[in-house]
Amino acid sequence: MKTYHTIAEVAAMIGEETHTLRYWESEFSQLRPRRTRSGIRRYRAKDIEMARKIQNLLHVELYMVAGAQRQLNPPKADVPKFDGPKDADARAIAACHIVLDNFSGTVTRDSTARLLGLSPGYFSNLFRAEIGQPFSDYVIGIRLSHAAKRLEDFPVSVAEVARQCGFRSLAHFSRTFKARIGVSPMAYRKGARA
Repeated sequence: MKTYHTIAEVAAMIGEETHTLRYWESEFSQLRPRRTRSGIRRYRAKDIEMARKIQNLLHVELYMVAGAQRQLNPPKADVPKFDGPKDADARAIAACHIVLDNFSGTVTRDSTARLLGLSPGYFSNLFRAEIGQPFSDYVIGIRLSHAAKRLEDFPVSVAEVARQCGFRSLAHFSRTFKARIGVSPMAYRKGARA
């Protein structure tokens, strides 16, 4: 039985292009197939399993690359990674990471408070005091920043961008985007391409 596969064979197995696998190798330290002396990649079973995990995170769970990296390498609980206030409460930082990793799904104040073992009211006050804005504003800001990036970089419909970024309706997404960014999503996309 063959113990390794070429990049072309793995690409065919998981339904991706070879250039996609090469990109994942550059972005995910966990995906490092061995190479022969001539530089040919040799994917073993553990490499193929990791490629499938990455594929699932990116295409099924709809994480961005950074979110998928955090899922594969979660920060240690006692050493939070956060670019906000350096002295922020660890629970507020954890809430920010929850939003960053799950913005495309349903992220609510109550569900996040429950994950952190806090009451919703206490969590709201803690988050506002530590991060400097209400939790709902933070969630919308993260969703809109990802939406703006996707509008610039990906040729998918505005409705699909809205869905990928956690908005339940196109109308709500369009209203929120225009209110916060100042232009409609279509106008933003046209301006980004100009």
